[in-house]
Amino acid sequence: MINHKEHEAAINKLGKHKTAGGCIYINKLEDIDLKVLKGLIEVSIKQDKS
Repeated sequence: MINHKEHEAAINKLGKHKTAGGCIYINKLEDIDLKVLKGLIEVSIKQDKS
């Protein structure tokens, strides 16, 4: 799970989305920056492994 405060800048660059708790909700992939999403996923995976 990504800490929203720690990654606020990247989340703000993501595009049209909503957040609640530790989740990011996206309606359409066309509405977001896929490179930013990929980066957030990679960070989340690294955090889960540690």
